[in-house]
Amino acid sequence: MRLADPLALHRSACALVRGTQPTMRAMLEALPIPRTFLVGGLSPDVVDRAGLVAAGVEVVTVPHAGHCLMFDNPRAYAAAIAGGSGGFPGSGGVLGSGAGAGDAAAETPSGAVGAAA
Repeated sequence: MRLADPLALHRSACALVRGTQPTMRAMLEALPIPRTFLVGGLSPDVVDRAGLVAAGVEVVTVPHAGHCLMFDNPRAYAAAIAGGSGGFPGSGGVLGSGAGAGDAAAETPSGAVGAAA
């Protein structure tokens, strides 16, 4: 923040307070293409997850990840963006146990990305 231009920071803060119309969620729900919403397993659950699913949005939980999915569990994040729930039948929108940046990972028999044994 201390390296940010003060005017740009002010504009960004004002835009955050104003919000967007329509909301980002409404725009996501209305898109006529396949959509996947990623949420970290360590984050609070998505507000009205059932509503997103009803709108045709696949909601995928990335395990062992908080707000910064790509840093907290890069392998599971990569699997999620490569194919939603990883294309694993019966995954129920939850990827395998995942592995952190320094952990070894392997594909489990179910196909989910999990910690190597």
